[in-house]
Amino acid sequence: MGIDDGETSGGVNEIKGVLEAARAIRPYLDELVGSAAADLDRSLTHQLTAGTTASGATAGATTAGTTGTGTTTSGVTTADTSGTAAAGTTADRLATIDQAAVAGRLRELLDGDETTAWFLRTVLEDAPRYRPPYFQPRYLYRQTGGALVLPGDPGPVEASRYVCPRGDYAWYRPEVGAAIPQCPTHQVHLVRG
Repeated sequence: MGIDDGETSGGVNEIKGVLEAARAIRPYLDELVGSAAADLDRSLTHQLTAGTTASGATAGATTAGTTGTGTTTSGVTTADTSGTAAAGTTADRLATIDQAAVAGRLRELLDGDETTAWFLRTVLEDAPRYRPPYFQPRYLYRQTGGALVLPGDPGPVEASRYVCPRGDYAWYRPEVGAAIPQCPTHQVHLVRG
């Protein structure tokens, strides 16, 4: 399954899933790939921050003129509504294409190792939440020894997600008392998200 430009059904969702998997895997790299963790983390960080920068730069772009599918004025494209195309900004379309390219490079990095490929695959299977495997219900059930939840017991509580404000790191709080770390890339406090 490849990354496309978001036009096919599931394309945008897969892009979101790959981006989230790349953010979410970073805290687990030492456990998953051992000595290769630092290099892979640098590569993931580079792609995630390059994608954020490029998307931010692209999102501010505007164009004027006429295209084959509609008219663009002040950055807003009026699409030919006789087809299935929806109106949107040229900047939004370019940002989606840019995210697809970043997601494709991230997928290549994550598919390069059996354990990181498993992590990516498992995160993508958890659509639309895209949680790390360790915080998905099927894995939480295994961690409790397969014990049945008694009537009235809500079972495991979903972990809170914290992210870097700059978009390259995601961390899930494993238990209520766990201290919230800083983003290892930017040394800023993670925010709930």
